[in-house]
Amino acid sequence: MKTKALLHLHRLGEQVRKRREDQNMSQQKLANQAKVHTNVVGRIERGLCNPTLLTLIAIATALDTTVDQLL
Repeated sequence: MKTKALLHLHRLGEQVRKRREDQNMSQQKLANQAKVHTNVVGRIERGLCNPTLLTLIAIATALDTTVDQLL
């Protein structure tokens, strides 16, 4: 993957982590609410995976935000 794309994934992960921590939510709780595996949340937060749009929508909804605010 190109460097620019990796930077976007890293920023996305930072936003997910920040919003999750601002809500005092664990990765497990976020994963449960978004109906994804806990490992997925961790990999997204570390910028190690490129989540699908449906996964991003589920995570954004669980964090009471929108996808564009995470990007």
